Amino acid sequence: MSRKSFFEGLLPRKKSTANTSLAADIVKEFEPSPALANLGGIGVLVIEDNEDLQRVMDIYLKKQGTAPHAALNGEEGVRRYLQNPDAYDVVFIDYQMPAMDGLQTATKIRASGMAGARTIPLVLMTGNITAEMQDSALFNYCLKKPFDVECLLGVISTLLNKGGGAASKNRVP
Repeated sequence: MSRKSFFEGLLPRKKSTANTSLAADIVKEFEPSPALANLGGIGVLVIEDNEDLQRVMDIYLKKQGTAPHAALNGEEGVRRYLQNPDAYDVVFIDYQMPAMDGLQTATKIRASGMAGARTIPLVLMTGNITAEMQDSALFNYCLKKPFDVECLLGVISTLLNKGGGAASKNRVP
């Protein structure tokens, strides 16, 4: 498999009349990584307002055996987390979202008082990582968009000490 970013090919070159989703077409050739097979059952919350990226991440994560859930904005993401914090082992949060940005979302999750809220791995996703973001105590990792599936799965694996990844705290791949 070639290393393609999540954004490559998301804009259709021509309108499709088929009932297949664009996201499914992008990842149809992806095969689960045997090296990361131990990610099965991991609960992942993806808080991302870009529905195409959200669908692509969902497909990749499901193929790897994780249990992904999605929220389209920070308010919905905080609500989902607070409803069932034990369902999630890691949370991916987009930086720029309407109503509540990624920093506000992470702050609300961390300050919620829910069991594990102060320690659950939070991963910031953005196209423009600043030193302030990297140094923020809110996030365990900053993931620069666009990123590829190996990076996504490696971050999860490393943050949850499952092996198979080379990510480290607050480092940009």
